[in-house]
Amino acid sequence: MHHNTQDKNQSAEERSQDTQRFVRQVRSATRRKHTAEEKAQVLETVEATPGSKGKVLLELGVFQERLLPLESQTKIGKP
Repeated sequence: MHHNTQDKNQSAEERSQDTQRFVRQVRSATRRKHTAEEKAQVLETVEATPGSKGKVLLELGVFQERLLPLESQTKIGKP
């Protein structure tokens, strides 16, 4: 009986890992890609607009977590 429980647990763990891999693949495939021009425009708009960066980003449809990588890329000259 103990062996059967271990098999079920192992099987459930494998299904969970498969599901997590699938979700990562879907998110990666559906992730919005921004051109270098779009990234530059977002940064220009944020810098030129007084007030909350978060509010500006929300209006532009860009998640706030994406701003820091955009700023870093721009500073080192990457698109």
